[in-house]
Amino acid sequence: MSSPLHPRKLLLLGVTLLAACGAAGTPEGARARPAEPASAFGAYLVGRHALSESDTRTAADNLLAALRADPNVQELVGRAFLAAVMDGRPDALRLARRLPDNQIAALLLIGADGMGGRWDRAEQRLRSLPRQGAAQILQPLLLAWTQQGRGLTDSAIATLRPMVEGGRLRGLHALHAAMIADIANRPRDAERFIRVALAESPEPTLRLIQISAGILARAGREAEALRMLEQVGRNRDDFAISAGAEPRRSILNNRAVASPVEGMAEAQLALAAAMRGQSAGEYALLLTRLALRLRPGFAPALLLAADTLVEDSHQEAALNLLSQVDPADPLAPVVDAPRGGARPAGADG
Repeated sequence: MSSPLHPRKLLLLGVTLLAACGAAGTPEGARARPAEPASAFGAYLVGRHALSESDTRTAADNLLAALRADPNVQELVGRAFLAAVMDGRPDALRLARRLPDNQIAALLLIGADGMGGRWDRAEQRLRSLPRQGAAQILQPLLLAWTQQGRGLTDSAIATLRPMVEGGRLRGLHALHAAMIADIANRPRDAERFIRVALAESPEPTLRLIQISAGILARAGREAEALRMLEQVGRNRDDFAISAGAEPRRSILNNRAVASPVEGMAEAQLALAAAMRGQSAGEYALLLTRLALRLRPGFAPALLLAADTLVEDSHQEAALNLLSQVDPADPLAPVVDAPRGGARPAGADG
């Protein structure tokens, strides 16, 4: 059994993401497959229990098997869909089409349309979402990114501008407006919006700093961007991201969000962080999985999902996620992600 993860490594995440306001399933060989249940009902029970234990592979295998045996039970469709999302299965997309009133299913279909370049269809789905719950936060952000996907930068920024000028989540909307202006090569607009986002965050998270530094550098403020990263290293010794010249150079030279699809992933991740902060861990995990479908290997999503799993005492599942962080990612030094089966730095035993 894996030793407990050191809390300092994973409590990052309130980290990284709250201000920036799966893809991969369980690796092959990580667990032995359980014996096949004797019946569809047995598979259903095994799948439900496995999902509660964050054994997503076993959950998806069994709930999908139960659904094949009894394909017209709507509750089973919903549970199999959730398991497929959590394990990064392609079946999730097929099942999403059978769940017209499921918000996670709608978000999955919107993301699939974006990945396929079907931006008009994605926008139609977004406009039909009920303006309640999580959709109230996500809808304008995702709508702006679909408009940017269509090449309509002015429309995308106009969608966000009312919230930037006086909304409750002014900093979050300013951040996304800045990223949209950045990938549209409008450095002056990007700088203006990112300064609003920073002003709304007296203690900016690492993710916000990472995004802001790159935007400021591309706006001709490289010295200011470097000072920002160096200050992180001085004031937050647990944030190793700014410890060396190479990670800093990577942040300044590479956009943290480089496409509308990545922008959609960033929006889902911001909401996941907010949901986790409100103790809605299951919903947060689903949103991180949606973000990872849009952006496989997305380190902040892997970190937030791992942190949520640790909080629920699912150590092994958290370690499996951390092992997927690319060693070349600027966030890799923060978690010292495991390589070749090694544990993260800070793991006991």
